[in-house]
Amino acid sequence: METKCLGAGSYPEPNESDDKYYCVEIIATIKAYKHIYAKNEEEAYEIAKMTKENDYDLETTEFSIEEISQIKEI
Repeated sequence: METKCLGAGSYPEPNESDDKYYCVEIIATIKAYKHIYAKNEEEAYEIAKMTKENDYDLETTEFSIEEISQIKEI
């Protein structure tokens, strides 16, 4: 079962119109900051490279949509 668009238990309320529900895959560029404790710049660089998309310490400052790559009705 593909779960990328399921939202881990959070379900949006359906509209009372004829609107359909879609999962839209967006390719974007972000500019963000993360505060890291490290011994030196090289270690900070390596730690920063391991940042994941669900890292709550990441502070996004800019967001730019580059492409809408896929739209699926779900």
